[in-house]
Order: sequence, then structure tokens, then C-alpha cells
Amino acid sequence: MMVHPVFSQDIIGIWKCISSTDVVEGKTITDYMKGLYLTVNTDGTYVSTSEEMNNGTYTFQGNQFTIKNNKGATFKATVSVNGNQMSMQGTSSYGAEFSYVFERVEQIDFVGTWKCISSYDVVEGKAFTDYMKGQYLTVNADGTYASTSEEMNKGTYTFQGNQFIIKNNKGATFKATVSVNDNQMSMQGTSSYGAEFSYIFEKYGDKTGVRPILSENKTDELYSLSGVKQKTLSKGINIIRQNNGKVKKVMAK
Repeated sequence: MMVHPVFSQDIIGIWKCISSTDVVEGKTITDYMKGLYLTVNTDGTYVSTSEEMNNGTYTFQGNQFTIKNNKGATFKATVSVNGNQMSMQGTSSYGAEFSYVFERVEQIDFVGTWKCISSYDVVEGKAFTDYMKGQYLTVNADGTYASTSEEMNKGTYTFQGNQFIIKNNKGATFKATVSVNDNQMSMQGTSSYGAEFSYIFEKYGDKTGVRPILSENKTDELYSLSGVKQKTLSKGINIIRQNNGKVKKVMAK
């Protein structure tokens, strides 16, 4: 049987665990890691939705994958990659022997500005309908976000597979599962405010070409067709350079 070498670029990306076996003190635990995500970055860092793996740094030599999380724990594993699947067998400093199978997933494209068109919150057993409706959420490519919602506010986020985790400037967290279908995004999860929520957003700006300014340091820039910077739309064709680097043309009468 031919064994294919594994290169560092083969493991870069987002992986979802589809099967796992852990042996701890002689006890076998099946599928403990199943459904959790591991994101391996090019800069030697990684992020995982597993509480044990957590976030940290890694080294990769040959087919040996060694990670050290932010709590000081280590995981040492032998890795093999076959197409869109990656298998990992090894040991951790928590005293576990493990065997995991991951499947590569594509990052959901949700960078941009979204307007909430429907919301449902449950707080202490009481339901609130459309509390978030009409509020905006802007997700920036640099790991920051801004919202017109007083609760979400502004802060940072991580996004792995379909798991969206944000932490606002007040220290509150929101954890949600996200799905995107064309120009709509649904989000279901919980917040550290004690709420369970279900939101539906619509991509903002696709019809008007103009997005609201939600951050003082990250704004869209407006230009005339001749390249002159302006504050308002002028008659004819206008050029909008968005804060995510994209450029749009907008016609004003």
C-alpha cells in the first residue's frame, strides 16, 4: 500500500470532526469530538471549538502534528490526508489516546453588512418577537464586527465551519450556528445575557449599493466616475469602495 506524504499546506483550512474515539484511563468514549471544528492557519496558530483543544499554536513535521493550547496542554498526533478527509491518531497531556476523522469544510461567506428582518428571543422563559428586527450587523474580514444592536454592540469574532462566536466590547458572548442561502443568513444560538435567539438577516446593499456606517474606522468611500471623492451620491454613475475592498457602481437620478 502506497503511503502519500502529507505537506503542511494539506492540513491548512477548516475541518469538521465526523468521527472520534477517545480512551481515557481505560474507558472508551465514542464521538465526543464529533461535530466540533478545527481551523489550522498558515501562521502556525489554530482554533478549535473543542474545549480541550481550545486555541493555540502548532508545529508540523513530516506527518507529525503537535499542538499546544493556550492552557499549556499538548496534543501529539500522526496525520494522514486523503482528499477532503484527514485522520489523526495520537495522545494528549490530558492522559487521553485519541483517533479522529475530520472532513474539510468551506468557509461560509458572511463578510458584509446584514439587516435583521426577523428575530425571536427567549429570556427567562419569556418570548420576544422582532426585538432585533431592523438592526444591522457588519462582519469585517479582519475578525471584527459592529452592530446597531445595543446588546451585540462592537467587538471581535471567530468563525469556524458554521459556528459564529462573538465577544463584544463589554465582555458578553454570543454563540450561534449560521447558514447562508443567497442573500439571507439565519442564526440560532445563545448569549451570555441568558437569551436563546433565532435571527434572519438579509444582505444589505445589494439593491441600493450603499451600506450604513457602523464603525468609525471602517467606512465605505464614495467617488464620482472621474475619481473625485464625495460625501453624497451625485447624478449619474457613482463608485463605492466598500470597507471589505470590493467596488460597486451605483446609478443615481
